[in-house]
Amino acid sequence: MEPIEEALAKCKAKGRTTLITYVIAGHSTVSETPDIILSMQSGGADIIELGIPFTSPTTEGPVIKQANSKALENGVRIPHVLQMVKSARKQGLTVPVLLIGYYDSVRAYAYGEEMLLRDCKAAGVDGMIIVDLPTGELVRFCDLCKSKGLLYIPLVSSSITIDDVEMLCSTANLIVCTVSRLGVMGTHEKLYGCVADLLHRVHVFTGNLVPVTGGLSIINAQETSVDVVIGCPIVQILGNAAPGTGAQKVKEYCLQVSGCTED
Repeated sequence: MEPIEEALAKCKAKGRTTLITYVIAGHSTVSETPDIILSMQSGGADIIELGIPFTSPTTEGPVIKQANSKALENGVRIPHVLQMVKSARKQGLTVPVLLIGYYDSVRAYAYGEEMLLRDCKAAGVDGMIIVDLPTGELVRFCDLCKSKGLLYIPLVSSSITIDDVEMLCSTANLIVCTVSRLGVMGTHEKLYGCVADLLHRVHVFTGNLVPVTGGLSIINAQETSVDVVIGCPIVQILGNAAPGTGAQKVKEYCLQVSGCTED
């Protein structure tokens, strides 16, 4: 059983929501990121999304954009992101890690997509989410990820056509990520009025066989019955934390959300 599949199965067996947490690599500092990743695990995160900093994150809100800018100012590029994952793995990280980013970052990798995916696997990455992957590249990139031992997770929103939703769902093996908030990511707005319809369509197109995550900035894990991704609150915590305290603050927050007790 692959790590992501195992994590989902464990949560299902316990009858609880899968908690997926998100942080941008290199925010607030490069050196702190491995500790922040580990703090999420200690706080009860089942899966971790690690954002690849991007110069023009078009779908993001101001909080995420500011964090992206900070990470880029810190000089973070994909090789640094992979090194962060390696470092966290060496220090005891066991939960699955997903890289999430934009297609231009993937295409800009100096050694090409195939080598990037090999390097991701070698670093300890388990899967990929590409926010703006063109539908024409979907099947090819999904197959390429699979050939390198990585899971590709499609990202679905209510702003795309029904045909595209169906196409994205057709590539899903273990999980589908849905954008469940109104407006850009990283804002605390209401859930899409049509989120129920979106989730229904995803379940129909996947035959109710594939778990669905609601995100990407859900604040309260009780807000929806699907698995959740928590991003913006964690990014805000890191932005407000005093130097050197970010990892502990994130751990405390994750413990609060997950309902876990500290070891």
